[in-house]
Amino acid sequence: MKSILVLLLAVCMWFAAGRPVHASGPFGAEPTPSGFSCGYSGLSAIYSAKSAKYYFTGACLQANTQINVPWTAEGGFDPATGDTKETIILNGPSSYRGTLRIYLSCAGLRENLDPWLTSVKCTASPGGGPLNAQGEFASRTNMLEDLKALILGRSGPLTSGFPYDRNALLAKRDSDLKAEAAAIAKAEADKRRAEEIRQAALQPKSYMGTFSYPTVLLPTRSQRFFAQSPVPIKLAPPQGWKATSYMISIQRSDNRGNWVAYGNPIPVSAADAQSAGGYTGFGAGGNGPTKYPVLLTAPGYWRLNAQVSAPNQSAWSDWVEFTVTAPPPVAVRGVQKGFAK
Repeated sequence: MKSILVLLLAVCMWFAAGRPVHASGPFGAEPTPSGFSCGYSGLSAIYSAKSAKYYFTGACLQANTQINVPWTAEGGFDPATGDTKETIILNGPSSYRGTLRIYLSCAGLRENLDPWLTSVKCTASPGGGPLNAQGEFASRTNMLEDLKALILGRSGPLTSGFPYDRNALLAKRDSDLKAEAAAIAKAEADKRRAEEIRQAALQPKSYMGTFSYPTVLLPTRSQRFFAQSPVPIKLAPPQGWKATSYMISIQRSDNRGNWVAYGNPIPVSAADAQSAGGYTGFGAGGNGPTKYPVLLTAPGYWRLNAQVSAPNQSAWSDWVEFTVTAPPPVAVRGVQKGFAK
């Protein structure tokens, strides 16, 4: 613990009995022979996006009388408004007891700056201040005037002038802000997860996921289609479910009778899959002007099944097999087969 006499008051309190306080710079003050020398023995800080809090402990000693005045201080800075507050509680002998409250506005030309971290000009807060005293110390009007002059002369809270390591506080601020951002992100993720769980709770619990699956209404079993023509796929969600999207898996039989996956599962919206005609993008290469080979069919044996993919995932349905045949030959009419004489 640092000695309270080694670190002289660098804006904290110079209680100069009956004499004005002279500040030598924004982060220091020179004691007078009859004045109090003040130092701090402890400092901690907590930062968030909305505030900065500082906590000091220390004591002041008058060399001539050996009067010792222990004190604690709490400082606060609002980065949004520049409002700065400091409360110092004095715990000395009679007439050196009481509370000092300091109210300042620390705003630069373009931004609000923390006076405990930077050298910034602060002014008395429009709401009162810069210094209000309560308790026995309020009777020491000369010292209060000296302190008020010191605050206005150095344009900052009393404790902001101590020679503490500001780089360490800046690093602490960065660490606290990063931790706060991570905590907010985690809270938002937890909130989203809680909502997902709540939505899942609305689904049937007994068979959800493991035993519930959609019904394939189209195509029907053994239904036949011509190659490169639409194969309508119509689905119905499991009983009690509300589906917003599906995944459709398609397989084709090879020359040896083995089922082989045909491309990747196709995502289909519930609006299309549950419509009167079903999803018609498969078979003919898609519903748009651009045709995709993976959505084209060729003669052979095919099968498909489906799964609800959102808002909750179901099991896969049973396979439905269908057949694709070559389209019929196009009849050519009016072709002359020979030459007439």
